[in-house]
Amino acid sequence: GAALDSSSTYEIEFENIDTPEVASCSIPNPSILIVAANQYDLLYASASNLLNSAYLSFELNNNLGVLGWQNSSDIEISELTLRNGIYSAKVKIVPLNSAAFPEDITITESTGTFTTLPSTLSASRGDPYIEFRIAFAEAPTSTAAYTLKTVATSGGSLPYLNPPRLIINVDTSVFELTTEDFSIPVGGFSLPLIFDLGAINAIPVTNLTIATTTITSPGNSFTIEFGASLLFNENTTSGYIVFAVGESAELEEDEFLEAELTLGGANADSYAFSSSTVFGTLLEAVVYSPRLKSLEMLDSSSKKTSR
Repeated sequence: GAALDSSSTYEIEFENIDTPEVASCSIPNPSILIVAANQYDLLYASASNLLNSAYLSFELNNNLGVLGWQNSSDIEISELTLRNGIYSAKVKIVPLNSAAFPEDITITESTGTFTTLPSTLSASRGDPYIEFRIAFAEAPTSTAAYTLKTVATSGGSLPYLNPPRLIINVDTSVFELTTEDFSIPVGGFSLPLIFDLGAINAIPVTNLTIATTTITSPGNSFTIEFGASLLFNENTTSGYIVFAVGESAELEEDEFLEAELTLGGANADSYAFSSSTVFGTLLEAVVYSPRLKSLEMLDSSSKKTSR
């Protein structure tokens, strides 16, 4: 049909329902919602009449809260790419016709196809956005694009338009976790091999484990000081591994320390290492103690007093 003219007046008739002044009426305070042709997007909503009167005059409220999607860089988006078993980068739902939400708001995913982190999506009046991550609730059965549909519920008198549908593309590749070789002094420790899955947008939907074992061990002194077994989930998104060698460790020329990393957990198939084997170079032990070369003392007024 033709588009509604916002400057015109329209009359709508309903049949076969009890009128509000009848005691048996089950809808004493009706309102009218007008949706788009897709039967999903809400275009207009009338104000609800608060009196059980014989005649109801509806006032058109076209100042609905308009919502949109943005990425973490505040750029408007209409689609997103997901890997199975891994949460997306952070996205936002923002009010487009105001600097902040004019009413409390709750967002729900209407299909059950997707899950979010956090699981409850809400904001209070005055908040500028709702920020969260998205993932497939179950492994996608098709590589074709999916559609994420969400419903906005207002906590006040001003209703919201539902956010636009977001197109979800499927990435069938695994996420590569970067590993690096390391150096370690005799009788000392390596720098940590860090896995920060939140920073690289690779948080598992259920869980991921990394188990580390040493392969070469000169004098049986090459050990894992910390992080032999790491567990990642939506609450624990980072971890690290530290290696150690004893004071008696020795290596032949062109020989390296060697350790093997193994993926496990419910979402292991969604990841791979750049190299599952890491190599360590053994450095000479530090044979001297650190010495203090100079010292500056300051008084309470931060003026230099002695050296």
